[in-house]
Amino acid sequence: MGLCWTFVALTCLGLCVTGQHTTATSAAHRIHALPGYSPPTDFDQFAGHLSLPSSNHSNQLFYWLVEKSSNATANQRDTSPLVLWLNGGSGCSSLTGLFTELGPFVVQPDLTLLRNPYAWNRHMNILFVESPLGVGFSAPRVSSSADYNDKFKAARLTEFLVEFIQAYPWYAGRDLYVTGESYAGMYIPHLVEQLLDHQRRHANDSQEDDFVQLKGFAIGNPITDHVIDNTAFLEYYYTHGMISIEAYAQVRQACNSTALLAQYSGIWATYNLSKHPCAVAVNAAMTEADTTHLNRTIFTPTCAVHRGATGGPCVDKYTQAYLGQRSVQVAIHVLSDNADTFPWRSCQDDITDDLYQRTMSVLPLYPKLLEHQQQLRVLIYSGDADSMVNFMGTQRWISTRDGLGLTVTNKWKAWFGPDKQLAGYTQAYDKGLTYSTVKGAGHMVPATRPLHALYMIECFVFGLEACQRLTYPVDSLEYLTGDTATFVSDDEDDETTPTTSLIQWWHYVTWYAVILVATVCCMAGIKRKAAAAQPRYAALNNAGMGKHPQYDSATS
Repeated sequence: MGLCWTFVALTCLGLCVTGQHTTATSAAHRIHALPGYSPPTDFDQFAGHLSLPSSNHSNQLFYWLVEKSSNATANQRDTSPLVLWLNGGSGCSSLTGLFTELGPFVVQPDLTLLRNPYAWNRHMNILFVESPLGVGFSAPRVSSSADYNDKFKAARLTEFLVEFIQAYPWYAGRDLYVTGESYAGMYIPHLVEQLLDHQRRHANDSQEDDFVQLKGFAIGNPITDHVIDNTAFLEYYYTHGMISIEAYAQVRQACNSTALLAQYSGIWATYNLSKHPCAVAVNAAMTEADTTHLNRTIFTPTCAVHRGATGGPCVDKYTQAYLGQRSVQVAIHVLSDNADTFPWRSCQDDITDDLYQRTMSVLPLYPKLLEHQQQLRVLIYSGDADSMVNFMGTQRWISTRDGLGLTVTNKWKAWFGPDKQLAGYTQAYDKGLTYSTVKGAGHMVPATRPLHALYMIECFVFGLEACQRLTYPVDSLEYLTGDTATFVSDDEDDETTPTTSLIQWWHYVTWYAVILVATVCCMAGIKRKAAAAQPRYAALNNAGMGKHPQYDSATS
């Protein structure tokens, strides 16, 4: 009997030793509380650094894992998918997406946190990773600029995911969807390629069972091919009334080749630094568009922090201020209690400069991804109010011979959100790719059309029939059913930010009651007035009932 207990004890000790690293990592990275938010949450979240073996563990990527809500119908740690989210930039932090787009919290002007009713972790586990090294809390910055390329970044992310599964073994074997936006259109195809290669290399060994199962990827407003994307840039400006017909005609005349238009138009084109006739024409058109005061991600106000006002466009500034707090950095395991505060920034411009134009096109990767035997599901979507990476260029690289030239399998049609409102248009192609537009959305679709973005991604992951059975929050952008709405005066001399109560259900009841009472009173008043006037009108009528002499003679 004693020998039996000894064997059990040794077995348990062995399990504890072999699982000590993973257990210790997940336990050490659990977020117990966040400054600025006191209510309990219905989900677990973890944050911290994972070191990469390829650098002898000196390189560390920072992540924030938001697990599925425990209020969801399925068990929390069963088969719910893992969704990796990557922001673009190309040097921007994915924590921006967490706090301004699809995460469970939104930072308020006073740096408190508000729950986001459109968070993507209702039925999915969302993993935000700051990549590449040097972005956000991920460190250190790579010393050689040559290492800042999309293949290097994808290799480090693949390595990170291997370490992540070791730290969180309950995600082994789960379905994985890779998602992102903007410049993620360049490095997600590289990452998907490396993940497929990883799965192929380990298809016949036990390590495959200890990894995630890649099922598909979704990219919003993706930078994909600089030539196709850039040549559609000013066409969007003209067709959306942002530049005059004269300016557009001048651009067409001066930039009389695809190469010129691709070189001097686009997001980061240096048209203002060249005297070439094409550059001069593009510069004149962009001056007309008044890009200094234009938020090109969508037609909305720019952030007015510089003049003392606050509002929706400034949420990225609030996020930067929130994550720069010492108490927050301790809570998410960036700092120890006695360390100096880390100067977190949403984007690293020098890394963006290093990465941009290292890859001119990822179209050559798509045939391999789309024709893979695993048959990945692919969603490409565009906010139709985005003037940075517009839907015109995206449709062209999907459909035309200059791009992928895919065959349409389900023709262009409208799609509707759970609010029964037109949400955009969609078209399906062969090889598993679907393209959708999101009506009224800008460059960051989950930020500008959160309800429709949530519905779209859940339908992509779980299927249309499944997402149609789910319940969704009311779209406050259209129905204004939230508790408060903050707006900003456009007058530079008026720096107030009044808060106005929005219409609640009891407002409607009160107004209908007032209208009903007023209608009844009016009808009663009309009847009383008619009754009082009846004798007077009767007397007049009686006075006129005698025969008129003219008519008497006519009828006699």
